[in-house]
Amino acid sequence: MRAAIAAARRAAAQAASGDRHAAGQVFAYHDVLSVLKEQADLAGVQFDDEVVAGFDPDELIRDSAPLRQAA
Repeated sequence: MRAAIAAARRAAAQAASGDRHAAGQVFAYHDVLSVLKEQADLAGVQFDDEVVAGFDPDELIRDSAPLRQAA
């Protein structure tokens, strides 16, 4: 899961720079990681890994928003 989070964050950064393929990847990672976190919560799983435990899949959507240029 940690590797997926890292790859998702890289894709979000690329999407913010305008990469449309990476933007699609972000939505796929968001869906998969959201389900994993939800199912872990339902099963009572607590992650010892701080990166995984503190990860919010919605950050991917926020971080993938295209960067705006100053006017």
